[in-house]
Amino acid sequence: MVHIMFSTKNFEKIRKQLVLYSQKREDIIKASRDVLRFSKIAISSLHRNETREAEKHLKDAEALIKKIKSSAALDVKLAVVGAYSVAMQEYVEAKTFLHFIKTNTLLDLDSLSVEPEDYLMGLSDLTGELARSAVLKTISKNYPHVRLVRDFVAGIHDFFLTLDMGNGELRKKYDAIKWNLKKIEDIIYDIETKNVHKHAHSDSSRDE
Repeated sequence: MVHIMFSTKNFEKIRKQLVLYSQKREDIIKASRDVLRFSKIAISSLHRNETREAEKHLKDAEALIKKIKSSAALDVKLAVVGAYSVAMQEYVEAKTFLHFIKTNTLLDLDSLSVEPEDYLMGLSDLTGELARSAVLKTISKNYPHVRLVRDFVAGIHDFFLTLDMGNGELRKKYDAIKWNLKKIEDIIYDIETKNVHKHAHSDSSRDE
């Protein structure tokens, strides 16, 4: 006679738990993709000066984030769901961009309830949007705004220099910040060079 050395009920319980975990994880991944999408749309709206539209999409993203966190409370570790982290970085980027446009200041970590690393990664991506904004403001000849953006990005750059970044993702993000800062500084250099030439030409014309 063969003696069963384990309980089939135990294995069935484990199987059900794994299925439930997998289902919740997939739900989180899907919701995270929607957060990412809403955040991207919000950023595009901000570049078109459609602030209210951006705020609407960010509210949609925040409703999903709340739902994700509620689901994660039921034994799903958000740290292992890569899609969630990527979505939160995009959300940080959109929220900090909106805040900068409205206040010319940086939205702090505590206002967003995200992980510090996702916050920093989002700030890095923000500098890319600000570089793009600087180009658009140059076209419209809003030069004071371009200089403001330069100082703001320089502040983020200088903070990253104080971090022990190693050779991971933060190091790559820092390199992106450095490139974006240089891009903005090049824009300002071109503006100032053109102004010098303009004044020189004006003075020359008066002398004639």
